[in-house]
Amino acid sequence: TAHWPTRDANIALLEIVDEAAEAVDMGIDDTTRFRIARISDGFPHFTHLLCEKLFWTVFEDGQETNVVEPEHFQVALYNTVEAIEPELKEAYENATLKYKSDYEQILWAVADHHELRRQIKDIYESYCEICYQMGREPLKKERFYNRMNNLKSERHASILIGNQAGWY
Repeated sequence: TAHWPTRDANIALLEIVDEAAEAVDMGIDDTTRFRIARISDGFPHFTHLLCEKLFWTVFEDGQETNVVEPEHFQVALYNTVEAIEPELKEAYENATLKYKSDYEQILWAVADHHELRRQIKDIYESYCEICYQMGREPLKKERFYNRMNNLKSERHASILIGNQAGWY
């Protein structure tokens, strides 16, 4: 059975992010706040860990800033995945092993919305925006769709579930 966080759980996760950012005097935009809450999927431990990695990433960046940038989030997410339980790390690594950067950005795009069930065309729009922010050329739709289908396979840890034609 799937774990679906309640509205109250999502609010609690956002409060964790906000309180942590305030405690270290860090500016954090709403998109990043909501990404953290969504990726955490109701698990406060993951929210704490991701915030810790995020704020350390900003601090260690060497820039004189106290504002979270998209690049900080990407590094922090990678560092968080490196730090999580081995079985979760193994699933993520298996999912992204081949064409790592393609699959990572696709998974980020899947998590880039408050809805847990999304149409592939909407995920592709998120993916293109992420690539734009990273200065990368997005995959063509056909190759993107192929990668999405691959993420449903056991070879890629069955990390995605296709609910209906075009829905993930």
